[in-house]
Amino acid sequence: MKPADQQNEAMQRSIRQAVRSMPVAADASVVNRTHRVVRERATHMREARSRLRALWLPLSVSSLLLVLVCCALWTGLAQYDPVVSDIAQDITQNDTLDASSQMLVFTIWFLPISAVALLLLWFRRGRQRAEDEATGSLMR
Repeated sequence: MKPADQQNEAMQRSIRQAVRSMPVAADASVVNRTHRVVRERATHMREARSRLRALWLPLSVSSLLLVLVCCALWTGLAQYDPVVSDIAQDITQNDTLDASSQMLVFTIWFLPISAVALLLLWFRRGRQRAEDEATGSLMR
């Protein structure tokens, strides 16, 4: 360490000791309110964590079902649409796809996922606003 850094640390330690040695009296009502707010916030965090854990299994199952539905739709479309059929044939032959085919595949894949993510975000924010209005938004 540089001498200036050591001197700075020594000064900070002495300041901390001086501040800690001063007696501080807090009003009991402020202390009780702080404890209550901290406990309430901890309860909210625990509930949010448990809700998040409870969503992993349904999220995994729905993601798997979404992949299967996309594959089924892709196969069904490949039988009737020559453009999709050509793209599917390009994919199965492991050739490189041209850019338009890649963009079509990305669009078909990410559009439903993006729509679901936006809907979930919209519902979550609406529910959070309702909870904040119900509790009087003490926590924020």
